[in-house]
Amino acid sequence: MQKRNHTGAMAGWLILAFFTNSSALHAQDITLVSVPDDPLVLGTQGAGASDGCSLSAQGRYVAFTSVAHNLIPDDHNAVRDVFLKDRMSGDLQRLNRFSDGSEAIIGAESSDVVISADGRVVLFVTSDNLNAVGRHPGRALYWMDRANNEYQVVSRLADATVDSVSSSMQGVSVSADGRYVVFDDVSDGYVVDDTDGVSDVFRYDSVTQQLELVSTDGAGANTSLPVFAGGVSNGGDRVLLTTAENWVAGDGDNQTDVFVKSIGSGTVFRVSVDSSGMGAFSPDTACDLSGNGEAALFLTRDQLVAGDSNLLPDLFLHRPSGGSTLLVNGGPMGEFSDAQTECGFVDVTGANAVFASAASTLVGPVSGSLSPYLKDLVSGEVSLLAQASGDLRVTDFSENASTVCLESSAVDVVAADTNAVNDVFVVEPGQVPERISVAAVPVPLEIDQAGSFSPAMSATGDRIVFVSNSRWMDGQSGYNVVDGPPAGNQVYLHTVSTGENVLLSRSVNGGPSDGSSRQPVISANGRYVAFRSTSTDLKPRQIPAGDYVYRVDVDTLAVVLVSLTAAGAVIEGQQLTVSDTGAVAFMTDDPNLLPNVTNPSDQIVYWSGTEFEPVQVITIDRMGDLADEPSQRPHLSSDGNYLVFLSEEADLVDNPLPLAQAIFVRDLNSEVTQRIAGAALGGASRAQLSGDGRYVVFDRLENSGGALSSQVMVYDQISATEISLTGPTSGSGIESAEEPVISDDGTHALFKMSDGGDQFLIRFKIGVEWESMLTLNGFFGPDVPDALAISNDGTRAVFDTSTNLIPKDTNGFFLDVYRADREPIGVEPPSGLPFADGFEARPLP
Repeated sequence: MQKRNHTGAMAGWLILAFFTNSSALHAQDITLVSVPDDPLVLGTQGAGASDGCSLSAQGRYVAFTSVAHNLIPDDHNAVRDVFLKDRMSGDLQRLNRFSDGSEAIIGAESSDVVISADGRVVLFVTSDNLNAVGRHPGRALYWMDRANNEYQVVSRLADATVDSVSSSMQGVSVSADGRYVVFDDVSDGYVVDDTDGVSDVFRYDSVTQQLELVSTDGAGANTSLPVFAGGVSNGGDRVLLTTAENWVAGDGDNQTDVFVKSIGSGTVFRVSVDSSGMGAFSPDTACDLSGNGEAALFLTRDQLVAGDSNLLPDLFLHRPSGGSTLLVNGGPMGEFSDAQTECGFVDVTGANAVFASAASTLVGPVSGSLSPYLKDLVSGEVSLLAQASGDLRVTDFSENASTVCLESSAVDVVAADTNAVNDVFVVEPGQVPERISVAAVPVPLEIDQAGSFSPAMSATGDRIVFVSNSRWMDGQSGYNVVDGPPAGNQVYLHTVSTGENVLLSRSVNGGPSDGSSRQPVISANGRYVAFRSTSTDLKPRQIPAGDYVYRVDVDTLAVVLVSLTAAGAVIEGQQLTVSDTGAVAFMTDDPNLLPNVTNPSDQIVYWSGTEFEPVQVITIDRMGDLADEPSQRPHLSSDGNYLVFLSEEADLVDNPLPLAQAIFVRDLNSEVTQRIAGAALGGASRAQLSGDGRYVVFDRLENSGGALSSQVMVYDQISATEISLTGPTSGSGIESAEEPVISDDGTHALFKMSDGGDQFLIRFKIGVEWESMLTLNGFFGPDVPDALAISNDGTRAVFDTSTNLIPKDTNGFFLDVYRADREPIGVEPPSGLPFADGFEARPLP
């Protein structure tokens, strides 16, 4: 199904439009692919246009061409080159190199690079002789095997000389295993007796290195009219063709029709027909053939379904085996297009299709420019994949329907893309955030306008806690419309594997508590949850009214009152943290913390995890007194050995410095406090520890060119070194980043980012180049969440937002809790894969 050159076929239907809303739609996961390999050295954006994106079947490998000279080091030829990006490892390599490894001279002369389904074989056109240093007389189509650095010239004439393929050559496609290549060309001489001077279609066998003519009719006769290639099945036996030849009975319109030919049997089917098998009289354009060869996608003005009267080219899919034809670019209720639609692509079975359209009848909002859409051909559901202030064209679709290739010159497809040239992007339509704060039983919308917020997540990502004032969140708490909602917010545990919501802030009677509970946190192992509550019935003990700290053992649902002092006083607290041992730390300014202290500053206290044990104060200065300056944002390592917090109190350590705010780490075993970082320009807003206490991720103000911006840092306590993930030294181009969290194993960071306009939620694999950063859940508008959590492997995040990220989120501006699952980034490639610029003759798995 690896087919190209759709845009040229539709140039006559170009529609110019102006998009007044410059914000891109980031409901999906959109990644800029055509970026430098080493952004710290080469910059964060390509210095020239990139295009011709092609995907492997699983979406791991992306092949494209670019004139940018800064994507890899030592690119000095100033010509278009062919690149391959491994989205798993993040590595980028250049493919059009001479056999001795030196740079190509002429470069890739086509933007239509094609990659095989397994990612092993890449096709492209160049005038460079890649089998020997030098060049041959003209342009040639090359077949490259990445596993062993082998090149074959596909466009070789019958007399074994290399042909100069025409500039109109198009329709290059390759079978799944890379063995067969299908293309069309007007040049004569590829096979004996081909002297007609019109475009013919050929199939090349890379094993036998032989070409055969496939653009023949059912009887095997050559044609007198041009034939163009449209795609090939995974096995290489079925090809998609377009010609005005009347190849089948009843085809007498002398217009271009679309056909599928089986090379083995010679059978030819006309596929640009309606479900009764009737064609019409408008010229048709071949778009794509599914990998199994059972579904053909094409574009035509013909009215092939009832009610089609828009007089515009529409996109249709025909299944030769069943004879059915369906409208692809129709809206979810069958609405017909009212603007330009371009050719598209289908997945391996023809169950899903992607295409670009400027129509306003699909889903809204629309920009007036070409935007990419995904159509579920079984359910009819239509999804808008991305939107920008300029055209976004679809150039490929992975066979497993997980990834779409896009190209656009718009500067607002992703954040910080300001090079104003064409770039290559990938979008993952299957990665839509899932709202987990959903009632356990269906309820009428008008009586459940409730919100949910403040999520936290275990290290594996399976257990998530959050707050909600929905009255039906767990479906079994015993309250209903007659009883009315609970007295306040309640804390729930959501288990991803089962989808179950369990009430944690339950009273001693088993129902919702009588007060408001909030700010839940969960231990890395998922066993303990701590939260603050004003409820009076969480424990049978009578206590004064207040906002106190509780801990729940998720396995037993046993509730413990944490905020007790040695004198037996109950104290209020906030900004909680809990370890795998059940220990809890929090901030308090309660005057009952210690006797004879009437107005203390914000202090950090720690509770060991044993019921009826009192809390102990961490923020005691060198003189043994409570810190005079405020401290905040404590966070425990999951092993319970370390506590990090922010403080303006300089006298917590022996070498005080006059800083506005610093980050301190307390060794809870040795009871030694150390300062690890200062914030001379204004202080951090968050600091978090990895599970073993080794890494601290935090934000702080930095001066970049005279402008202050908040940036994300990581500190290694073992090596006492600090690195910037986002600041000026990282070359990221981020204007501001803040509120970072770190995964329990210390491998991933999650933070909020702003580029001066849009705001994003970013995950970052620590120690991997900047290009491994990708937008986790895209555009949030003014409401960027501050309750973030990320799993150990970096593939799952939770957050809250009032932006309605999915169609079913219809509760207006109420906050909701979402879970976003993503593919791994920065994973080490399996052994044997080539990954550096140049060639490594190692076999692919």
